[in-house]
Amino acid sequence: MSRITDLSRLKQGRGSGEGAFYKPWILTRELGSIGTTANPIDYKTGRIIELLSRNEYYYWEIMRFKDDVIDIREQFPLQPLSLTMRIAEELGFNHPQFKGKPIIMTTDSLLTTADGYLARNIKLKKDLQEYRVQEKFQIEAIYWKLKKIPFKVITEDSIDKQLALNLAFINEYHDIKSVHDDFSIVKHLLSNKLLETDLSRPINLKQLMWDNQTLLQKYKQKEVSLIGCA
Repeated sequence: MSRITDLSRLKQGRGSGEGAFYKPWILTRELGSIGTTANPIDYKTGRIIELLSRNEYYYWEIMRFKDDVIDIREQFPLQPLSLTMRIAEELGFNHPQFKGKPIIMTTDSLLTTADGYLARNIKLKKDLQEYRVQEKFQIEAIYWKLKKIPFKVITEDSIDKQLALNLAFINEYHDIKSVHDDFSIVKHLLSNKLLETDLSRPINLKQLMWDNQTLLQKYKQKEVSLIGCA
């Protein structure tokens, strides 16, 4: 596929906005291979998310579920280009280019938390051994240091895959409109944190239904409020 230019992205407002109005710098459909990309719908904002790897997807699911994470902006551009170019020059590195021209770099996730911002790049551990990857991360790390925002590289070793899959399983029913039977009620309650279980282990929906019959009956009778119940 032909590569969209940085100028076109800027004209489209890519990298701007927050929450439901954020526009990622890179879209999955712009990549030549889509085998490991993911486009979940943010159940808190309704925005389609643009994730370029399976681990980015797992990480996004886990972070989105956290109470102190207010927003996640994926494929966030490091602007202005002149800043990363200066950092690369001072380090003695070649700045990322396309057809001989410098391009705007990105960070996989910029998280807005209750305590401030966090910048995160998600990478397979084996890829960290590549010299060029290390150079790019050094440019990225200095960029965020200058912005006074903590930066960290996340590998698969620190991502709980089972937790991420469980969250994807229940968050499909986060919206009350998706509830249609007892199983979906349990998922809905888990997604909205109105029912607790160890989400790092396989979910036993039948057991949860059995153990929480009273809650389920009250919920079906609309005696439980999504806002007031804990």
